[in-house]
Amino acid sequence: MNKQKTFRIAIILLGIMIIGLITSILIYNFYKEDIAEDSFLIIQGDRQVVVTTSELEEMEMITFANRYRNSQGADLFIDYEGVNLLDVLAKYNFSLEDCSSVNFIARDSFFRSYNVNEIDEDNVILTLYAEGAPLTIGNTSTPPGQDGGPIMIIKRNDSYSTNRIKMLYSIELKE
Repeated sequence: MNKQKTFRIAIILLGIMIIGLITSILIYNFYKEDIAEDSFLIIQGDRQVVVTTSELEEMEMITFANRYRNSQGADLFIDYEGVNLLDVLAKYNFSLEDCSSVNFIARDSFFRSYNVNEIDEDNVILTLYAEGAPLTIGNTSTPPGQDGGPIMIIKRNDSYSTNRIKMLYSIELKE
């Protein structure tokens, strides 16, 4: 096979992959529930509840220091404030009793799945504040460790910041 024919095949395959990616993004966003930026969903089976940041702010807040590793590899220790996941689930009458895992999904489709055994008292926090200020909206690097708002999931016993879910969209309780 000559180089020109190989190049054409590669371009065609790349085009097909790009079309597939765009199609999957459009389909995902079509089926994604349209909720306000300061809200997120809790989903278990057919039941869905929309929770707002103002509802979280009315709950008991936890203040904690946590490590954030910036893009240069330096560890920063930042004071965060948020609400315990178990308290939020209890307030809205959700239980982990029959669940095997919990999926946390960001607005940009990034997600992490935690085994229910990883979720214990004061371990998984719906974080609203960093250094006393509301988390900045979006996924930026300035100020370090203070983006990802309005709600970010922090797993406190995780020694690195790679398991954080910024810009929380939904919490799905899986059986």
